[in-house]
Amino acid sequence: MCQINTGEMKKQIGCIDVHVPPDIDDSETSGDITVAEGENVTLTCRATGHPHPRIVWRREDGGSLVVYTTDNKIEKVETWKGDSIRLVRVERRQMGAYLCIASNDVPPAVSKRVTLHITFPPKVQVQKALVGAPLHSAIKLKCDTEAFPGSNNYWMKSEETIFRSEKYSMLEKKSGYKTVMLLTVHNITKGDFGTYTCIAQNTMGKSEDSVRLYEIRLTTTSTTTTTTSTTTTPSTTTTTETNLILEISSPTKSTPPPFYGHVGGKTYDDDPTENWLFPSVAPAPLELETISSSQRTADLPFRMLSIVISLVLVLR
Repeated sequence: MCQINTGEMKKQIGCIDVHVPPDIDDSETSGDITVAEGENVTLTCRATGHPHPRIVWRREDGGSLVVYTTDNKIEKVETWKGDSIRLVRVERRQMGAYLCIASNDVPPAVSKRVTLHITFPPKVQVQKALVGAPLHSAIKLKCDTEAFPGSNNYWMKSEETIFRSEKYSMLEKKSGYKTVMLLTVHNITKGDFGTYTCIAQNTMGKSEDSVRLYEIRLTTTSTTTTTTSTTTTPSTTTTTETNLILEISSPTKSTPPPFYGHVGGKTYDDDPTENWLFPSVAPAPLELETISSSQRTADLPFRMLSIVISLVLVLR
């Protein structure tokens, strides 16, 4: 307020709106929570600031949120707006870190990480229930486990626990609540064949599964090849036939007599000795050709055709 003391007092009132960036109230915000698989859980986040901050929830790994909405429906969403998020019948895949993000357009925005742990008994499953290997080789047996809290994992054979040695080597690959158990058996002998059991145990329970190792017998096959050499001497036989008429030559053409049948020419009465019907044509003598059987018989049809054509020429 601004005031001036004159004959008449004057004053002016002004308001200041102070914007305050958001700040998460840890006392009213959920910390890390542990629940059993199948239970319901509610995550809460409170923040202060001016204007009043907006709260958004999302998973740190970018996965989906399975939430229980206000209209009693279960939905899968990427983000959730509100101070509280309710998860119904939680499963192990919902385990992880959830981020509560508060913002009010006054930088900076703030966030808090809330980790949800979901407990469940171990689950064990071998990758192959039956594995074969030959003698004096090495084989790797695999087993997948899921458990939270983390389980105590080990192998057994014939009711005896297997320990690391020159015969056995063991390795575990962990990723979250999942573990891959690897057992390598070196220099396999007859006594190594049998059933191997992988076991996982935590405070929630115990689980096991088995794989049987059997012998693969290697067989050696020898092949004998016999080569036989055969010598062949080629021979050629030629047969001559002389009694086949293969071609008849065309007749020798003679010049026909002049034709006088036109007006003013000769007639039969003028020269009755003239041959008025056919020219004097005599067929040429037949020509014989000798062919050996070594020639291709495929030429015979063409030569027969030549004979037919020659006969036609003779008859014309």
